[in-house]
Amino acid sequence: MSKQQKRAEREQLIVEQAIALFVEKGFLGVRMAEIAKTCDLAMGTIYSHFAAKEDLLMGCATRLVREEKGIYRGIISSDATAMQRIVIGFTVNWLIAQHHSGLVEIENLSLMPSVWSRANPQRIRELNILR
Repeated sequence: MSKQQKRAEREQLIVEQAIALFVEKGFLGVRMAEIAKTCDLAMGTIYSHFAAKEDLLMGCATRLVREEKGIYRGIISSDATAMQRIVIGFTVNWLIAQHHSGLVEIENLSLMPSVWSRANPQRIRELNILR
């Protein structure tokens, strides 16, 4: 496995664990040290991937938006009528908000300028392009 592949896998692990912790405890209730411990990584490793917790939040939001886009692409490409696709889209949105409020919090926080100020500009651009 190449260095780049290892780095990408490590970053994916960090994002997955961070999402789980943010959902469980909220963004403000999680410290980077806790994320590092959960991932069994050194703090320096975490910071080599993400400059700040806000930068990690943007990475998490990017992952979630990608997954949502996949769901909506599936809805759009289905054989359902236009009205059915609209209803399904709204229903999916509502279900996510009802049953995964922590995920909604992550996405909403990623829209805040105070988060952008501490996030990597490249991550901000990537997320804005996805949106």
